[in-house]
Amino acid sequence: MDKCLFCRIRNRKIPSLCVYEDKMVYAFLDINPVNEGHTLVIPKVHAADFLSITPSELPGLIWGVQKVAAAVQKGTRADGFNLIVNNFRAAGQLVDHVHIHIIL
Repeated sequence: MDKCLFCRIRNRKIPSLCVYEDKMVYAFLDINPVNEGHTLVIPKVHAADFLSITPSELPGLIWGVQKVAAAVQKGTRADGFNLIVNNFRAAGQLVDHVHIHIIL
């Protein structure tokens, strides 16, 4: 069994509200949202942090974030959004799987 929380979510071992999925990324609503539409986008391959994701996987993650952010902004009619990546405990990363927050 995967020890990584987000890998278990991606593999549907833990329920989530998936808003988008393709071959590279899985996007789901945060269970403790900062506001409506707070979404997390993760790569399907495990990478502990932003510095650990391979150069070949990074474009798929960024493209997925762009697609999901546009949809979340449109769906919530927000005027803008923030993208946040916390890396390592000192920066507030709580789950050791790179993830990008989309916060409106």
